[in-house]
Amino acid sequence: MIAYSSIAFYMGDTAEEFCLPCIAYALFIGLKTIRNKQSISFSEAFFVGVTAACVLWIKFSLCGFYLGWIGYLLYVYFKCKWGIRIIPTFIYAIIGLITLSIPILIYFSYHDALYTMIETYFINNSTLYGDTSNSICTLLKNIFNSSVCNFVWLLIIAGIFVSKKHNCLIYFLSTLCCLLSAIYIRISFVYYTFILVAFAPVGISIFCNFSKRAIYLIVALFIMSVFSNSMLYTPKENLAQHKFEQIINLEHNPTLLNYQCRDDGFYTYSGIVPINRFFGMLNIPHPEMKFNQDSIVSNGLTTFIITQRLIGMDEESRFPKYEKIAEAPHYGEKWEADVIYSLYKLKTDTTVAE
Repeated sequence: MIAYSSIAFYMGDTAEEFCLPCIAYALFIGLKTIRNKQSISFSEAFFVGVTAACVLWIKFSLCGFYLGWIGYLLYVYFKCKWGIRIIPTFIYAIIGLITLSIPILIYFSYHDALYTMIETYFINNSTLYGDTSNSICTLLKNIFNSSVCNFVWLLIIAGIFVSKKHNCLIYFLSTLCCLLSAIYIRISFVYYTFILVAFAPVGISIFCNFSKRAIYLIVALFIMSVFSNSMLYTPKENLAQHKFEQIINLEHNPTLLNYQCRDDGFYTYSGIVPINRFFGMLNIPHPEMKFNQDSIVSNGLTTFIITQRLIGMDEESRFPKYEKIAEAPHYGEKWEADVIYSLYKLKTDTTVAE
């Protein structure tokens, strides 16, 4: 309850949410190995490889965690004289990674989209996403910003004391630091912290005796979480996504475009699958993005368009083939601007380009 009510989860449905059990499993296996002084079984190594493949294909920047995981466990293996098991263990882990990756590569190859996938997922995300200047300063600034008013960090700090008690401190810190370095080196968003929830159980275990003091602290953390996330107690009737969905789904087979703004859940809420590659404005300066969206709007290829502007700003009329039919405000958290969403519908007398 504490994790999923945190501000890091905000609107939910993030890549971090789906990667969380994978990171947590690998963290658990490493902690168990160090504490019990027992090498990783081949079946555990295989499933670590499978879960690592999940992370690789969901959000590859989170794979930074495995740098710390591999590095320190190699040290443990040599220290405990388990060197003979290193190669077989890594082979089983690699087999697990390949086992899950092969169907994905086959799928994209079958649809002649392998290069597009590699370009979009790996190349564009690596070269166009975020700021690479002053990387160390950017990293420290982003980590500081993510820690403000975020209870997850309290549990991570507690986890450091627990891992120190059980001789797991270096492992805990190395995996944590590698993960932080990978996800915060360029840019920071509030939901990035959600993956750190994988480290939270180690910290919260310090209160597992369920003494009166522990219960008070857990209740306090839960209250902090609930009141830091306004989305938890916002009636759905007040959400722009709900208001627009009521209008959009009156149409038969509606289509939608987030014009020059990110998708804030309008596709998911209305159950619409985008018809074009650039269904919203992403956090990268891709040269084709604006051209693709302008082409769709000028040719009237979608039934509806959603735009976003700051509250207090007028929106210029720039869609001759569309008419505005609804507006709804969104009052953001402290790191967000207050905005107005506008919903446009294709005029009935419009000739749609082929």
